[in-house]
Amino acid sequence: MHPRERGIFRSIWSNLFSLPFEVQKAFVVQLFSWFAWFAVFVYGAVWLATEVAGGDAIESKEKYEAGVRQANSALAIQQMVAFVYSVQFTISGFHFPGLMSLFVSRSGGFKWPWAFAQIIQGGALLLTPVAVSTGSIPLAQFILAILGITWASTLSLPWAVTGIAVEDHPERGVIMAIMNLSQVLPQFALSIIGWVILDNFPGATTSTVLFVAGASGLAGAGVAVFLRVGDFLHSTSRFEQKCIF
Repeated sequence: MHPRERGIFRSIWSNLFSLPFEVQKAFVVQLFSWFAWFAVFVYGAVWLATEVAGGDAIESKEKYEAGVRQANSALAIQQMVAFVYSVQFTISGFHFPGLMSLFVSRSGGFKWPWAFAQIIQGGALLLTPVAVSTGSIPLAQFILAILGITWASTLSLPWAVTGIAVEDHPERGVIMAIMNLSQVLPQFALSIIGWVILDNFPGATTSTVLFVAGASGLAGAGVAVFLRVGDFLHSTSRFEQKCIF
């Protein structure tokens, strides 16, 4: 390996264990959130087509194909929800407008919007067994569609938090690169945990994996509430902007 390449990897490895505390928290939230997201990516459409719609790729092909189409419709709506929800970030500067402000303080920075998004993710996925037990396709579609709120937040808030926290850090480029691992590692984790659940627990189904993913999403919310980054409305000093609770 070229000495320059060794230096890059050495820098990434050393900074991985010495991230700024706020970045560490953002990293952990991302781990929980992306574990849930990869569960949706891998199992979401199959879950609706088989467990909710009762289809099978071989024996009940028509039901299966109809279920996949219904899942895809819900995922399309999810992106519409993400687009509409992301507009409020632009208008309100990562704070909740309108009725949301009744229970979310505008001095709370990033933590409440991010925690809210994680609660949506976790709560929705915890409902997957309910959709299966009732055979409710509308509920299953709602579960997939409402995740658009979390998707809009996942694509913006973690990087806003990290960017602010490392603004003056000499290794900010490396740290931003390390944050990408918070999206890579959960994919490997899901591959292992999904295999363990489906192949080693009798009666376990894709909704079981999605339920575990829901618990992961809620765990992310539990970490997000401890963030101290991002209040630009009530702070003047740079330190306060980064660390206000």
